[in-house]
Amino acid sequence: MKIFKKLFGREYGTGLRKDPRTQKEKEKDYLSLEVLSYIPPKWQEKKPENWRKFPIFNQAQSGSCFPSETLVLTEDFSYKPIGEIKKGEYVFTHKGRKRKVIETFKRKWQGTMKSFVIWGDYREITATQEHPILGIKRPDKNRFKYIGNSKNKWIKNEEFIRSEPLDFYSLKELSKGDWVAIPFNNIIKDKTIYSFEKDPDFLWLLGLYLAEGSSDKYKVCFSLHRKEFDWYERIKSIMAKYGTNTTYSFKEDTGFTIRISGKKWVNIFQELGDKLCENKKINKRLMFLEPHLQMKIVEGFTDGDGYRNRGRKQCNTLVSTSETLLIQIRTILLRNKIYSSLQKRKERDDRKPVWVLEHYKQSQCGFIKDNYYFAQIKETKTTPAFTGGYVYNLEVEEDNSYIVNGIAVHNCVGQTYAKLLGVENVLEEGKWVHFSARDIYSQRSIKPAFGMHSQEAAEICYKKGATIEQLMPSQNLPEVEMNKEHDRKEIDRQVALVGKAGGYLSLPFDFDKLASVMEQTKKAIAIACWFNSGDWSSAEVTTRANGTSGHLVALVDYCLWKGKKALVFDNSWDYRWGHNGQGIIVDGNHQGVRDYCVYLQDLHNNWRDTEVEIPKPKYTFNNNLQFGQRNNDVIALQDALKYFECFPVETQSTGYYSVITAKSVLKWQLQYKVDSEEELIKLEGKHFGPKSRKAMNDLLS
Repeated sequence: MKIFKKLFGREYGTGLRKDPRTQKEKEKDYLSLEVLSYIPPKWQEKKPENWRKFPIFNQAQSGSCFPSETLVLTEDFSYKPIGEIKKGEYVFTHKGRKRKVIETFKRKWQGTMKSFVIWGDYREITATQEHPILGIKRPDKNRFKYIGNSKNKWIKNEEFIRSEPLDFYSLKELSKGDWVAIPFNNIIKDKTIYSFEKDPDFLWLLGLYLAEGSSDKYKVCFSLHRKEFDWYERIKSIMAKYGTNTTYSFKEDTGFTIRISGKKWVNIFQELGDKLCENKKINKRLMFLEPHLQMKIVEGFTDGDGYRNRGRKQCNTLVSTSETLLIQIRTILLRNKIYSSLQKRKERDDRKPVWVLEHYKQSQCGFIKDNYYFAQIKETKTTPAFTGGYVYNLEVEEDNSYIVNGIAVHNCVGQTYAKLLGVENVLEEGKWVHFSARDIYSQRSIKPAFGMHSQEAAEICYKKGATIEQLMPSQNLPEVEMNKEHDRKEIDRQVALVGKAGGYLSLPFDFDKLASVMEQTKKAIAIACWFNSGDWSSAEVTTRANGTSGHLVALVDYCLWKGKKALVFDNSWDYRWGHNGQGIIVDGNHQGVRDYCVYLQDLHNNWRDTEVEIPKPKYTFNNNLQFGQRNNDVIALQDALKYFECFPVETQSTGYYSVITAKSVLKWQLQYKVDSEEELIKLEGKHFGPKSRKAMNDLLS
């Protein structure tokens, strides 16, 4: 029978990101042991200059992080330093959703950092230059449109960039005049304890307390001007609803004091708004109220400690010695689609620090579009020799982004699999071809989140392949550039198909087994390693089971190193790292290597033009076979299954009855209806018994 070559891949795998599968799911992998017999490798000393050589890639050190003190918006609408955030905590994403932190990253950094300040916020944001920031680039065109022959009209920000795309840009790409996105967080949950927490009148009173209130052991006091005496009747009416009396007394000057007595109310106001002016803040559960109710708190605070700026139309100014409180009010205003400006007054020795929040009906330095407020970058600067110690990053489920000071922020796997494809071509044609790492990396499912699962890259190599480097350049590019795929054309897809893999196989990490595969096949093998800062500062690397950084490399050789077994790998950190871009993992320093390693199966470049002749086997099966056996009967079974197009033609018949064979047996049993479908599915192809033997013998006779 003539059939076209069959391709065979697998369903799961591991990689730079930690393997989320259960042990049962991992056992579904197609193991290398089933398709390649083990032959003991020849361990011998070998100098670096004699290691197997291929071109070294450069992924441009594309990690992206923030200094430890950078503030991140957490699930309760409060900000927390990124260095203090732990795995399992929740943060807000660029989509305004609450999502779990599934991994934290910490690394030592000394290099160029970039900072920027937006109009309306004195706080500077600093990060590594490749960190992605959600925003809109300012178009390179005139900001005036002409009317008639001589007059021109200023184009409003919103009109000017209405058609410009919202995307993640590296901080390096952003400059003065570009816009960054501040998402609206409109999550509403009823976390209230007391009924009055949803009373608009009481919330106004709470806002007034945050501005002008104080408390001692037995009473809550409001210090007001005599011109504000009408508020006494309002406060009296509010507290009467809850069975509480209020009193007042005049001061010698122009002020007067309103008192709400009772330890109960002291505790309530301190619980909902704290005490002491510099410590005032809104209770976190009130940050989930409906936005229009939260505005009552802002109105109360404005009545107590705010004023309308006469020189600036429709501008309300709020003043406080509590920065936390004004940041909370700023969040509430954003939830009501009102932008505000936060500044810090110049400090004086005789006074506490003071912050000022101004909000307007219409901002002059930004605009609202969809679910974001866009603030314009006021200035940027770079710090060429940043020596601030450690920098941090977060991996967040689904959206994989988070909010820093209100602003939304968020490739070694592609490089490694491009290397594996290149080695495959050397083995087939004796010619090195540089395949594009970007073609692989830009197709990942979690984009624009950084990083990629090894298995997903293997799946792309098996199903689609990768175009060549000349058509989609991928070397020495930052993360944002590696995400781009606008230049992938039909020629890239067709070129990729020529060099794609015939499948991919995995095997557990073991020095002897990996060396045996390389000895027999000469293939490169992808392995995932985890380590901590400083562990990879030299060619002889250390890996750690609880490491904070993940990296994928390509094994290309093996040797003895100072008397110990060692695996040689090509790194993707340029030839200036290690021994001209190569490193070694020595026995004893391998605890952080993940248990599943992957290599590609053969597929000739002319696979679309080639037919394979599979002769009809001449064999009689006299013995039952089952999962786990290894003998000549299993070899005959695998050959027979190839003839019936149920076993991958490219795969060697090794005589080992494992996952591939079981799936192939099940496919054949269902095709020829050896038993009921229910019974066959239950057995999972792991038994080749009397009914199967009879059916197979009849077909082969």
